[in-house]
Amino acid sequence: PDQAQGTTDLYIVTAADLSAAQGLFVALNSSGLVVLAATAGQAALGGLVNAPVSGAVAIVRRRGLLRMVFSDATVEGAPVAVTVTTGRAKTAVAGTVSGSNVVGSNIMGTCLEESTGAADTALVDLHPMGVAPTTLA
Repeated sequence: PDQAQGTTDLYIVTAADLSAAQGLFVALNSSGLVVLAATAGQAALGGLVNAPVSGAVAIVRRRGLLRMVFSDATVEGAPVAVTVTTGRAKTAVAGTVSGSNVVGSNIMGTCLEESTGAADTALVDLHPMGVAPTTLA
């Protein structure tokens, strides 16, 4: 890992072509290779800093500032999570209890600028935090 000024970057080989995925959330597959994060609310590895082709090294921002691509409008200060299938950022959904399960988004960071809609970019402070409750106690 590379660490400077509160930033943590990981350098890991990709499993697929991510040349169009800069600023999206990524995860690890079962082989330990970087892939696009594709499950809504999942605990992603981080945000993709570069645009690597298949088999190249991905620079994944685990902590720190990164300009991310959003799937919808998001306000400053909103908690940020992964959007289903696209790896884009979205406003996180607070956790609720459904039977014996907690349903909600894994918070991956905080939006520092307003995102006006789909495909807009905004600065995000990446700092994975887990699922937030609907009522703080």
